[in-house]
Amino acid sequence: MLRRLFDKLLIANIEKEKTDFSGYLSLLDSGYFHDKVCYGIAEDRRGFLNVDPVNQPGALYIGGMGSGKSISARFTLLTRLFSNSEHDLYILVDPLKGMTDYACMFPLKENVATALGSPAKIIPVIDMIHAEIMDRKDAFSKVNAPNIYEYEKIMRRKDPDYKLARIFLYIEEFHSVPNSEQLKFSYKCDTPGTSAYKLKEITRVGRSYGVTMTAMSQRCTPDDFPSTLKPGITQLMAFRVNNPGDAAAANLPQAADIRMEQRGRCVYEGGQIQFPYLPDDSAEVLIKKYYKPLRAKLLKYQVKDYHNALSGEGNDGMVWVKPMKEI
Repeated sequence: MLRRLFDKLLIANIEKEKTDFSGYLSLLDSGYFHDKVCYGIAEDRRGFLNVDPVNQPGALYIGGMGSGKSISARFTLLTRLFSNSEHDLYILVDPLKGMTDYACMFPLKENVATALGSPAKIIPVIDMIHAEIMDRKDAFSKVNAPNIYEYEKIMRRKDPDYKLARIFLYIEEFHSVPNSEQLKFSYKCDTPGTSAYKLKEITRVGRSYGVTMTAMSQRCTPDDFPSTLKPGITQLMAFRVNNPGDAAAANLPQAADIRMEQRGRCVYEGGQIQFPYLPDDSAEVLIKKYYKPLRAKLLKYQVKDYHNALSGEGNDGMVWVKPMKEI
């Protein structure tokens, strides 16, 4: 059953060294993916594209319906979870639908919070993550730590096991977000205190504080993914697109040549990537084997606070979450 993970590799010209299923399991067991993010099998690497999210933060997956971008993003997210779940908080957002491709993660309530089916729920997500970043900024400045790695080194002098939680924000249907009534990004992104401004700050400085945003979108025009957010995106991947202009907007025109049957195939600045297919039953078996509840620290809000904020719509979807002493 599990070996079906790589049954749907459709491109044969990528070498198999360390990319068959046995090699993948060996890399999981060896810690190869620890503190890293895996973006599939890259031709130029002749193996997995594995990056440090602090030094190479953020990703944008673009592609038409049926191109495999969501299943590919799920592979990246699950590979991260298998190797790092005890250190990670995953916040999954889909303003339009239910993010069904990620349903195998929904039961993992100690690590996973979801905001599904309502554009309004993007507001508490953004506000809470930004508040966590601001608390981390204050904490880092007190000990002169430039980034999360240096901060942890300093804190481990007192607590050898100290680990600050990494936060991974995944947003499906991102093209619906910037111009939503709740965000109005282009009008408000330069106004401090607005959620639009906070989203820009998350992509601009989040990496130093352990926050990584990944967006999935059918299009990549400036209206769909504003240029002010692009500096926080180092991994831009274009899958099969419905319109060649969408590939050109991403500056990856080769995506227009990807064929219909090449699901999970994309191009990026280094060449071409094939994402392995990880079926639901295999994902569930691997979750049972590798999953560990979150034990790393959050400074502002705990996971239960994210669940509470996102479970109801309150005042047009915005839930005020603050410690009682601040209210």
